[in-house]
Amino acid sequence: MASALLLAQGAASARADDLDDQYAALQDQIAGSSGAVSDGYAALDAAMSALTASRDELAGAQQAADAANRAQQDAQSAADAASAALTTAQDNRQAAQSEVDAAQTRVDTAKQEVGMVASQAAQQSTGLTSIALLIGDGSTNRISNRVQWANQSFSATETKVNAYQDALDELQTKRDALVTAENDAQTARDNAVGQLDAARTAARTAADAAATVQTRVDANQAALATAQELVDQAVSDDETLKGR
Repeated sequence: MASALLLAQGAASARADDLDDQYAALQDQIAGSSGAVSDGYAALDAAMSALTASRDELAGAQQAADAANRAQQDAQSAADAASAALTTAQDNRQAAQSEVDAAQTRVDTAKQEVGMVASQAAQQSTGLTSIALLIGDGSTNRISNRVQWANQSFSATETKVNAYQDALDELQTKRDALVTAENDAQTARDNAVGQLDAARTAARTAADAAATVQTRVDANQAALATAQELVDQAVSDDETLKGR
């Protein structure tokens, strides 16, 4: 019986040792599980911080993209207005050129008239003076009247030419001013188009930047969901171990 008793005591002691070992192992598992829960929450906090930061960055990127789009719209309006102004300036210059051409035609015609009248006056003056030397005084007055008429006609025609020339000069000045205005409008339109191109580039760049940040937000959102799943699993495992 003594032997049986010793065997029973040995078995009980072995079972106690096994229980102690199992308990110690369980405590190690619980400690590890608790550590996993702690680590999981830390990872979850980090994922939330990253998501919050990326969302803030996205808000700024979207604001920048919206501002760039508004700038592009303003640049488009300015370019449209500059193009319309250029068209108006071109139309004005073309109309002025037509007036100049018509005035030039009037001047050229009047100059031809002056030439004809001058030629006639010279012929009449020479011819009539010669006749006056041959005929008596009674015809001299009539001859003088004809010479005077020729001179008056020349003078009147010359006056008309001068008036036409003055009008032509005025129109030329007007046309030159309109050409200058057209050149200025062309420069303004070119500048506006250049600014529009720059605004379009800036808008595309801002949109691309916002899209990049959005991708990062999506990735952080997925990382947060994964971290949450890991925490939930770690908490569940920890509670299961502690319930043993």
